[in-house]
Amino acid sequence: MAAADPEVTVILIDNSERVLMHSEIYEAQQEAIKFYCKTKFKCNPENNVGLMPMAKHHALMVSPTRDLSKILRFLDIDVCYMGEVEAIRGIHGACSILSKSPLHMKKRILMFVGGPINMHIGDEDEYGNYLKHQGVALDVVNFFLVDIAFACSSLLFGEYCYARRELGELVTIVNDNGNSHIVDVKDESSVIKILSDSILKDHLHYIEKKTAADAEASRIQFVKPESKNESAADDEYFQAPGTEYVKQYPAKKTPHIDSKIREDLSRCRIGKQGLDPSHNEKNQKPMLKQVLELSHNDKNRFKLLQNMLEE
Repeated sequence: MAAADPEVTVILIDNSERVLMHSEIYEAQQEAIKFYCKTKFKCNPENNVGLMPMAKHHALMVSPTRDLSKILRFLDIDVCYMGEVEAIRGIHGACSILSKSPLHMKKRILMFVGGPINMHIGDEDEYGNYLKHQGVALDVVNFFLVDIAFACSSLLFGEYCYARRELGELVTIVNDNGNSHIVDVKDESSVIKILSDSILKDHLHYIEKKTAADAEASRIQFVKPESKNESAADDEYFQAPGTEYVKQYPAKKTPHIDSKIREDLSRCRIGKQGLDPSHNEKNQKPMLKQVLELSHNDKNRFKLLQNMLEE
């Protein structure tokens, strides 16, 4: 089965103070990133994932890699949670990293949002067209849901604001034949299921099919490889899982005796023509001689019995 197309993904992490204060969002983001990376790496051996925090003044990041231990260490130890989310800065930084990826690889941004961001009305058009021009797909996992009827004005119109509508429009503009998504996570404990049913749905389907194909291939035990010295049709080979081919030699076949010859033998036995009816070696040849006399007019029968007599 052909592997899925190789892809480089930059994950934009929400490392704002708000996420740190809400432990359920912090833990859900950690688990989602780990699950996403493991799934990506299973799909294609060329897939790479990088990490970039979006909070202000955070300079540390992980360049695209396949080293899962490096990614996990960064998530657990190296990420500092402070300030507010600079979403625009994150998009520019991710595109800069993706521009250095090999030409044959697809490019993607996965953005986690757990609070207010610096995106306002009109930004979605500018940055949506920018991402589309760069050939970058966009997935957004949004933990921040607010009832705007009860939201304060600073949350709706401040420098860092509630931007669910803008994020939705951004994904719509970037989307190219279903390659971009936005999902809302109301219950943080369901984030893995939400990813499995949306952003990673095709990836998991591919992994399932590949696993089934590999299992089917491992159940194939009998093959007939080409042989230089013998016809493959004459030999049978057995392969137990995890072992080399073992040649199976066919059991010796019982010679076919013509029905007419069987009748001649029967007549000799029934007629008791001076022979002991037992089938010991001493009496076999005298009996065959008498059968030869009965079969001398049939060349084929005569030849077969003559060979048996000479053995």
